[in-house]
Amino acid sequence: MAVYAPVDRRPVEADVAHKFEIYKDKAGEFRVRFKYNSETMFSTEGYASKASARNAIESIKKNGPDAPIDDTTD
Repeated sequence: MAVYAPVDRRPVEADVAHKFEIYKDKAGEFRVRFKYNSETMFSTEGYASKASARNAIESIKKNGPDAPIDDTTD
């Protein structure tokens, strides 16, 4: 059974360990959460439009891999 990725609508396997998920919160705003093995790793602020939530996903994909680690425990 194919499941469609929320950003680009390409079919992905149902057993993918990680995914972005767009959902509406109780206030009616669109939010994005990143899930790994069904566990939510993070979620974003609320957005007024689904397009803004999709833009947030693209920004995370583009900027996330090169983001520095800020370890404030030292």
